[in-house]
Amino acid sequence: MASTLDEVCYTTRERVQQTVEQADSVRNNRRIDDCVRAASRDISGRLHRRFWPQLAVRYPDVRWVAGSTLWLDHADYEILALTSIVVDGSTFVENVDYYLDYQQESGAYTAIRLIRESSAAWSSIQRGIVLTGQFGGSNGSDAAGDLVATINSSVTQLTVTNSALVGVGDALLADSERMLVTEKEFIDSTATVTGSVAASMSTTTIPVSSGTLVSTGEVVLIGAERMFVESISGNNLTVKRAANASTLATHANTDIVYVPRLCTVRRAVAGTTAAAHTAGADLTRNAPPSLIGETALALAINYVEQGASGYARTIGSGESERQASGRGIADVFADAYAVYGRKGRIGHRNV
Repeated sequence: MASTLDEVCYTTRERVQQTVEQADSVRNNRRIDDCVRAASRDISGRLHRRFWPQLAVRYPDVRWVAGSTLWLDHADYEILALTSIVVDGSTFVENVDYYLDYQQESGAYTAIRLIRESSAAWSSIQRGIVLTGQFGGSNGSDAAGDLVATINSSVTQLTVTNSALVGVGDALLADSERMLVTEKEFIDSTATVTGSVAASMSTTTIPVSSGTLVSTGEVVLIGAERMFVESISGNNLTVKRAANASTLATHANTDIVYVPRLCTVRRAVAGTTAAAHTAGADLTRNAPPSLIGETALALAINYVEQGASGYARTIGSGESERQASGRGIADVFADAYAVYGRKGRIGHRNV
């Protein structure tokens, strides 16, 4: 079943799974992906921001000019980095003709001001102003391991070194190309179980042939049981058993340890160009501001749980039973809007 993810998200399938212990199945994963995408779009719409960087060419509306200032009155026009400004065929020079102003908490700029001593002037002609650069509401990133093998510009699957650092919904940056992760599959880590493991929640130490072949934070698959790796000491994994609502089971000597490191990706997203990347290439993932990530997680979980009950979910029992309103979401959203929402003049027109 094809993934529904078609743009960068602010949380991941894995964060939802781990928070509410959702089973890792095709049907559940498709539903979670729908909710993750809906949560991310909801945040972008209500906060009038998009929390990822996009390479693009933009043509601001000349009506956004007020005196010497070009106000970037649209979520698609917030500036993270400018490559060039060309006005009526003339290229402006930063700190000579203009400077960026009104930097937001997330690092984006929402205005360009002409320097008074400059002879530069804004155009009054449609498409007379051309901005080329990186646009978006934030440009945070976290390490996401490395590429295991060289890939060309057309393949849609790649293997990463650490699945704990990469989630479905993340945008990975390799060299100058961004790729959207739409699925993850288990592959052989080449580590095996050494000895026997009982089917008991209290048996949390899993001896393996080599602890260096697994990473802390990964969900490993042994037989049909998933386990969350809490820590690693030498060749012993300390795990949470029966993760993702899987079934507790016994495991024998030489059982293979699988890890979800094979990623299906959508190539060349966010205005980038598909390219070849070599084995060992550094990967980073888009990291929205932490409050945005938490808001997206809260929204996605609420959608998952409310949807499962036909949006008639109740909590409590007996006389204390009541309908779950999701009121706490409003508080989370209010905090996110207070810090990162576009307010006043900026963002209330043409968004």
